[in-house]
Amino acid sequence: MSQVGEWYGHAPSEESPAANDDRRKKWCRFVDLPCNKKYARGAPNGVCSLVVGKEHVPICPRRMYEGNRKVLRTIAEIAFGQGMRLVRPDQVQVPVDAGTKVVAFGAGYVSELKVPTPSGGSYSVDWVLAKLDPTDNLEEFVAVEIQTIDTSDSYRPQVEEMVAGHRPPGPSKAGLNWENVNKRILPQLIYKGHLLRHEPKCTKGLFFVCPTPVYERIIDRLGGDDLPTIHPSPGTLTFHHYQLVAETGELLTLSDPVTKTTTIDAVAYHFVSPTNLPKSGAYEARIQKALAKHLRPSSKRRP
Repeated sequence: MSQVGEWYGHAPSEESPAANDDRRKKWCRFVDLPCNKKYARGAPNGVCSLVVGKEHVPICPRRMYEGNRKVLRTIAEIAFGQGMRLVRPDQVQVPVDAGTKVVAFGAGYVSELKVPTPSGGSYSVDWVLAKLDPTDNLEEFVAVEIQTIDTSDSYRPQVEEMVAGHRPPGPSKAGLNWENVNKRILPQLIYKGHLLRHEPKCTKGLFFVCPTPVYERIIDRLGGDDLPTIHPSPGTLTFHHYQLVAETGELLTLSDPVTKTTTIDAVAYHFVSPTNLPKSGAYEARIQKALAKHLRPSSKRRP
């Protein structure tokens, strides 16, 4: 069972003027735009995070953009040094201190930059942070992926309760689809990491921003936190993860980030060579148990 953790950026029980205004307008306070967390048929639902057990987990990527996309500014300073100035593509001619201009290409600023593949398709990352030299030419860049986690089952009944004025709503059957770590998140990171290591100006590799519970599932899938730790460089993957923590009143905020950089090769090797497997014979034992349940008593006694 789960609970809706945040609805249009506020606790479901919060009845402040700001909370009610965001709900009325169906507004995302994290990016100051209309909510884009939608049902399959397109209607916004406003659910930013779920509480499952003891874990409070963002389920909308925009939830990670708290503080006017502060996460991007933080990564720009990790990759390129202190004092970087993040600008939109349409602000590229705005004067800033020489050597501090970083242009952010991504959702909400411009469309993601797509790279064609030999098969005729294309790949993109959520954000490209491009550092310009004093003459506004491209000096180097870093790529950023921002993901939360998909859900299983539905929290729609709880949203309908809240729309009807019942706040907080009752428990939900919605859960977190952790299998997506194996099926989607890790394969994409490995492919994109290899793609980016072929880029001479991608000097700090790929950054992956996610909630801390997602990071913990990734590390568990890779066999534990024994991946080598190095500094951001070509061919690396930097995990940049956050927890939701209590702030003043009923608002939550993102914690300070925790960062770990490793190599794409190490992630790929641990993904295809897992060490945290069940004990040998586990499937045999499960088959025997299933057979015993379905065999007739007379069948069990035959030699």
